[in-house]
Amino acid sequence: LENVLASGRGAILLSAHFTTLEIMGRVLAANTAPFDGVYRKNRSEFITEVQRSGREKSVARTIEKRDIKLMVRALREGRAVWYAPDQSYDRKGAEVVEFFGVPCMHTTATSTLARLGNATVIPFFPERKPDGRYVMTLLPPFENFPSDDLAADTKRYVDILERHIRRVPGIVPLSQYIAQNDPDEAFWQSVGAAIQEFHAKGVYHADMNAYNVQIDTDGLVWMLDFDKGELKTPGSWQQKTLSRLHRSLHKIVGLDPRLHFRAANWEQLLEGYFNASRSE
Repeated sequence: LENVLASGRGAILLSAHFTTLEIMGRVLAANTAPFDGVYRKNRSEFITEVQRSGREKSVARTIEKRDIKLMVRALREGRAVWYAPDQSYDRKGAEVVEFFGVPCMHTTATSTLARLGNATVIPFFPERKPDGRYVMTLLPPFENFPSDDLAADTKRYVDILERHIRRVPGIVPLSQYIAQNDPDEAFWQSVGAAIQEFHAKGVYHADMNAYNVQIDTDGLVWMLDFDKGELKTPGSWQQKTLSRLHRSLHKIVGLDPRLHFRAANWEQLLEGYFNASRSE
């Protein structure tokens, strides 16, 4: 990173939405030159301010994710910009790339930013160890990036991301779990019950999909990517998050019919959800 910045080029610090990002921002700031950080505006102005001001304890400047011009300007000025691509839900600015063996829509924005900003891409990943320590790894810069092939560029990032995730044993996305297994009724009911437990505590996940729902070796359900999460009182949002997960499952089955998800499985999930609700 120091060599790239010394050459006068900007650097994209490419990562993903891990729960360790905030604390590792402080570590990165203590060991590198000042850098800018990207954030996404939340529906809640309060949460937006908490996230923005919190990140400004680590970064020199925050940039809202839709302010592409400011990101490009910062890169052309030879600055480092921390950036984590989001998933994509339509064909615009996206490519279908396999992720854990499942075809998924991924944004091609990293390649576009690198080209417009004439920047070098440096992947970096934080990791929390079982003993409570944290490790931050900066990988070698991408060579010959960006190319003329957006799909190939995106696959380079996705492959590195998948390798890093596989370093954490025993947990896989729901999308991968149903690609490798044909879960029974009890499994789908347990997924529904777990989601209801989140909802009962008022935990709102703005992007509940088949990738953010994770399954461990004990069959327990985990949730990732709470960057737009909120605590809410019960309401229509509960049904909306269920519907979002339902659409996500249908979409990935449309991309890969080999996945084990049928209409009856969704009914089983709902049965587990409502049974858990009645047992409170």
